[in-house]
Amino acid sequence: MNSQPPFEAHRQDLDKVLRVMQEAPAIDRDYMAPREEFQARVRRTNQALQRHGHTVGLVFSDEHYAGDVPYLGGNTNISIEQVAGIIGPSGFHVVAGLEGGYVAEQLADRAGATVHKVELLQLADEKYPIRAERLEDVIRAAAGKEVDHIALLTPRQVAEYLLPEYGSNAVEQFGILMLDSKNRVLRIKLLSVGSLNSTVVHPREVFREAAAAAAAAIILFHNHPSGDPSPSRDDFQLTDRMLVAGEIMGIDVLDHLILADQTYYSMTESGHIQPRRSE
Repeated sequence: MNSQPPFEAHRQDLDKVLRVMQEAPAIDRDYMAPREEFQARVRRTNQALQRHGHTVGLVFSDEHYAGDVPYLGGNTNISIEQVAGIIGPSGFHVVAGLEGGYVAEQLADRAGATVHKVELLQLADEKYPIRAERLEDVIRAAAGKEVDHIALLTPRQVAEYLLPEYGSNAVEQFGILMLDSKNRVLRIKLLSVGSLNSTVVHPREVFREAAAAAAAAIILFHNHPSGDPSPSRDDFQLTDRMLVAGEIMGIDVLDHLILADQTYYSMTESGHIQPRRSE
């Protein structure tokens, strides 16, 4: 039994934290990504949209996932309300409610983004002293014309589509979501049930199904019954094998989602899978 007084134990923990802080590299607290960096991100995303036959795309951020809107349009007040973004030929357009819109306006100029306060994201107790915009009008402004569809670019939207069916299973399951050239869902196919590693699921079975469906791209997914979506070494190895096979087959592997209860891990969001750029 540890007879060390509680004060001494806490003091030792504090000393460890102080040592880590002293050894940590210095951080430039005033650094901000320049406007040119945000413009390059928007340009690359637009090129990818055009390659897949889309004019505009939608990204989404909230208190659970903060990535896509700040990445393209600067920081936003996601702790207060959900925000979205529409990207198209005219640039990046932040879509927010009233309060979130006012916060976004303070930061969007650094990215060259336009902020719209829309009815769809209005909080229940918000009273607009200005005329709220319609989402349809924002989409038209981003596209510069009428459009017949909009691409969903945030992996979370795909995860939310899969989680109710596969996220809470007691056994591990691996499957693929097959998409056409416009990233529309063709079908979902489970390929393995039980213990999963990089040898159980072979690229041959995956791309045979994808080719049979005439899929232009696929999204891999499997669940972790433990409730922890953190990827294992086998998960990374499996992903890498599928990426190599996809290059050979000419079928894009857009993401590998690991599902666990009501949460997920995205290989694309984490940067392990890099979006393909236009030639």
